[in-house]
Amino acid sequence: MEYEYREEVKKRSGLQGNDYQNDSIDGMIEDVLYFMIDAGVSEKIAYSKKAIGAVTRGVIDSWNMNSDGKTDFSPLFYKRLSQLCYGKEENADV
Repeated sequence: MEYEYREEVKKRSGLQGNDYQNDSIDGMIEDVLYFMIDAGVSEKIAYSKKAIGAVTRGVIDSWNMNSDGKTDFSPLFYKRLSQLCYGKEENADV
């Protein structure tokens, strides 16, 4: 069973209490998870509590536009992504 990210992402990003944005948040979570898995994070780790910080950071990065109207993942997201790529599945808290 995959970890349910929405409520934790909303809490950590300050988007709590606004249910009207749930579809957008869910879509961003899905995009971040697919990006992480395509980059080499195992599905077991990606869909575990261990990845919630990286997923939240990825959603926040996707949510915020740069001054030129574009979005990009932050260096922190990429550092955490690298760590998760080398993570041990037996340490994943599903």
